[in-house]
Formats: sequence, C-alpha cells, structure tokens
Amino acid sequence: MSDSLEIREPSKYERMASHIVRATRDQVLTTKTNFTTIAESLGLVRQTVSKRLDSDDLPLSMFLAAQLESGGDPAAVIAQATGSQALAGKEAE
Repeated sequence: MSDSLEIREPSKYERMASHIVRATRDQVLTTKTNFTTIAESLGLVRQTVSKRLDSDDLPLSMFLAAQLESGGDPAAVIAQATGSQALAGKEAE
C-alpha cells in the first residue's frame, strides 16, 4: 500500500494572499525599488526579501515595507484582493 500526498485546492485566503504577494512584487519591480532598501527597513538581508516576494505568502511587516517603500497603497491592494475573491466566491455558490 503506497502513501500518496493528497493534493488540495488552495483556500480562498491562500488565493487572496497569493494575489497580494504578486501585486506587491509587481509594484516593487515596476518601480525598480531596491530589495536592499526594503530589507534594511526591516533589519533583514536582501535575499530574505527576494525569497519571500517569490513565494505565495509573506509577513505583514514585509508587505507593508515593500508597498510603502515602492510608493504603493497597501490598503488598496488588500481591498482589491478581498473584493475580487469575495465576488468570485459568490459566483461559485
């Protein structure tokens, strides 16, 4: 009998987080904000910021630093992600 890992769909909250991380990474790259600037504002190294922005989730402090250091609007990013997910959830019901 072989044990296999069950593949599950990401939750709506995981999808929202992934959307927020992608939007934040796009903001940082579009504005050419230096990862070192974000890292230094958090007391981290650049590689940590790079790694987290390549993931599907990141700490709130890093989200805020990345958005604000790049001239973004963190509240608008969250509102857009939660609004689009809320609408998608209603359509699926």
